[in-house]
Formats: sequence, C-alpha cells, structure tokens
Amino acid sequence: MDSGRFLLGIEGYDNSDSTVPRPVVLPDGTIVVLDAGLLRAVDHRLQDTVLAELLPVPPLEAWRLWGELSLAGDRLTVTLRERSPEVPISYVTRTWTLSLDLAEGA
Repeated sequence: MDSGRFLLGIEGYDNSDSTVPRPVVLPDGTIVVLDAGLLRAVDHRLQDTVLAELLPVPPLEAWRLWGELSLAGDRLTVTLRERSPEVPISYVTRTWTLSLDLAEGA
C-alpha cells in the first residue's frame, strides 16, 4: 500500500513512478503535485484541494505521460508530454500556466 496516496486520498499513479514530476513547494509550505491530470495542493495537515482538472487520465494510461511543474513568482507552469499508445509513436505536449494568489493569509 502506498501510504502517501492512502493518507491524501489521491487517485493517480504511485509517486515512485518515474513519470511523476517533482512537486512544487509554495512559500506557505503548501505542496503542489500533479496527480494523473489533476493539479492538487496539499497543506501541512495533509488536506488536499484540486486546483485544476487539466487532463483526464485513465489509471492504466498514466505510463504514457511525463510531467513537469515549475514556479516563477506567482506563475505555476505545468507541462505534460503524452506518448501515443500505438505505433508509430508520436507525442503531444500540453502546457498550462496558472496564476496563484501567494499573498499572506490568502
């Protein structure tokens, strides 16, 4: 059992999977993770909130995705690269940039 997913109630792939991007830590300590097409924020009490539903990803299809999260100021950029399931292999890259409210007490 993956205790991290059990505690957080996260539905996606295991965090030990190589396709899972490194999380981003916000100034208030909140961790932002990409969970099978969902962008989640996890606070210090391990309560999670879905920030955005970016892409529907069936659980058995997560192997086809590689992701990256980056934070620059108040902008969070999410990049997903999706491999086609069939030959010939092709890739689609999708990028989202979200504006975050990082103000104290927000």
